[in-house]
Amino acid sequence: MESAEYQDAVAELYARYLYRSAPYSSVRSREEFEAIAAEYMPDMGPAYALWGPHEFMGTGPEAHFDISDRLGEITVPTLVLCGWYDELTPDRCSRPLADGIAGSEFVVFGKSSHLTIFENESEPYLAVIRDFVERHA
Repeated sequence: MESAEYQDAVAELYARYLYRSAPYSSVRSREEFEAIAAEYMPDMGPAYALWGPHEFMGTGPEAHFDISDRLGEITVPTLVLCGWYDELTPDRCSRPLADGIAGSEFVVFGKSSHLTIFENESEPYLAVIRDFVERHA
């Protein structure tokens, strides 16, 4: 996991599915993500201790944590958001989450990945959240 090839593969996965520049460019995505990570995620050590060595390799205790059978217990207004290019993909994770919560609202941002708030759809993302909060305040 320390080899240059391995680290390059992880960086490319991040560029495609964690933070995606628009228009998409692997080099630009990598550079922009590094800047965001340095400012907002300076020490991911504790998170990776629970998850695994990076976003795409869940080997820690959190990787097997699953309480999806309890989603029906959620009775408050719920908004589930995701980007189309999110590494968790709408169909594999976000859609089942929304489907498991009665009355939830589900929105997919078609030009974003996992960090939509930092990507080119940040304004529509925030608008959806503001609208949801205003309707449920």
